[in-house]
Amino acid sequence: MESKSNLSPAIQVSGLRKKYRATIAVEGIDIEVFPGQIFGLVGPDGSGKSTTLKIISGVLTPDSGTCLVHGNDVLKDPESVRDLIGFMPQGLGLILSDKLTVLQNLTFFADIFNVDREIAKERSEFLLKVTSLSDFKGRLAGNLSGGMQQKLALCCTLIHYPKVLVLDEPTTGVDPISRRDIWTVLNDLVVHENITILIATSYLDEAERCHQIAMVHNGKVLLRGDPIDLLPQGETQELTQLFVSELKGESEHHHLQADLSRLAQKDLRPAKKQDESVIRVVDLTKKFGNFTAVDRINFDIKSGEIFGFLGPNGAGKTTTIKILCGIMKPTAGEGFVAGYHIEHQRRLLKNRIGYMSQKFSLYRDLKVSENLTLYRSIYGQQDHSVLDVSDLLDMVGLGGFETRMTNDLPVGLQQRLALACAMVHLPDVLFLDEPTSGVDPLARERFWEIVRFLSRELGITLLLTTHYMDEAEFCDRLAMIDMGKLVAIGTLDELKTKTEKEKGSLIEIVCSKYMQARDILEK
Repeated sequence: MESKSNLSPAIQVSGLRKKYRATIAVEGIDIEVFPGQIFGLVGPDGSGKSTTLKIISGVLTPDSGTCLVHGNDVLKDPESVRDLIGFMPQGLGLILSDKLTVLQNLTFFADIFNVDREIAKERSEFLLKVTSLSDFKGRLAGNLSGGMQQKLALCCTLIHYPKVLVLDEPTTGVDPISRRDIWTVLNDLVVHENITILIATSYLDEAERCHQIAMVHNGKVLLRGDPIDLLPQGETQELTQLFVSELKGESEHHHLQADLSRLAQKDLRPAKKQDESVIRVVDLTKKFGNFTAVDRINFDIKSGEIFGFLGPNGAGKTTTIKILCGIMKPTAGEGFVAGYHIEHQRRLLKNRIGYMSQKFSLYRDLKVSENLTLYRSIYGQQDHSVLDVSDLLDMVGLGGFETRMTNDLPVGLQQRLALACAMVHLPDVLFLDEPTSGVDPLARERFWEIVRFLSRELGITLLLTTHYMDEAEFCDRLAMIDMGKLVAIGTLDELKTKTEKEKGSLIEIVCSKYMQARDILEK
């Protein structure tokens, strides 16, 4: 990459400010992104990342500040950067039309940007090839997995050859394999097409792949620079540790330990035998036409166990959870949850389980306390003690947020509210489908404090899915599923030993020039 001193910034932002009523979203942000760079914007939920990206893309008008993209004033003339920028907002496949096929979505976006039909056809073929979507041209976007939807959204964003690519958490909710594929595409765009990329991410391993990053909190930049240079000399800590330590010093930290300790003293639930099977699955199968989503899986989960369910998008994790919750009927096989048959006793099962879905089941136009009250009325009267609303809010670190509108909460706090709604009735079993997807490391740390409390102190059994491999270490046991089949099950140590025996030891290469290292290894 050419020296910065010989280049003008592709993106130049100075004194950016934006306020929503009484909430300051962005307060004096200054950043410079040079051509051919990947610049990462890193910060917790509600830190101002999305607002900043929307302003730079000409979607949102700030209260003050300046913003130039390749010399064009975005604030004075947003249309001047329309063809220069490709903007992909946060959300799985948010810009796509579910009712259009993969190829039709690409054609639609090409028409929006007035791309010549022949050029659009050539460009579509290239993008589908590099994203491994060539075999899915005729599939409806709504039938793609989350990872495939994001790759298609990226293709649509690139169809008009933008000079600047602005991505708002493009890999949130995407499995590690699809995340790797997306980053391979991004690296190739920088190397071969000299595209400038500004990306917001909650994955700190992704931040380490950027040329430059800015850590933001409460609308301000805390740290900026090369990710390698930001780590103290001689230190071996990861960027995640630096991120968490910075935010703990700067943010209001909800100290959950005192509240959790107080709640642990309450006699809320009768003790269960630790070796008692609370979930039992026998040859569970689910087919959609000729497609087998879940293929004869078997497992048992003990009382109070934290059981992790791992696998790529489309592997069958969510389908399995929906079957166990009685939401969906299996094609074959059977399951028992909390002593009830998942098909024949669904009405009785409802009060013994809690389900936090992958897509929030919150009513965003209600206040925090109103959501909890509504869910309590849905579950009805219980035959055991339950927590009142104030205790529930303390448990998930939302004390003081009772009157806040749900839609105004950052993603991390919405996740905790969704957890509280799923357990207003203190169920025997909690199903959590990717509960920390898109949540920053500090919020994830707090979320896991709550999960451990539910398991260890209240004896609640938890089955959860996750794409974060470090979270797998917090689980008592893990099950790995791929293409509907259960491919491995056991403790983390058991799985590591088995993998090393079958595949060999993992070698990790840490280097400052990620893209060059990847190219060398692939040759």
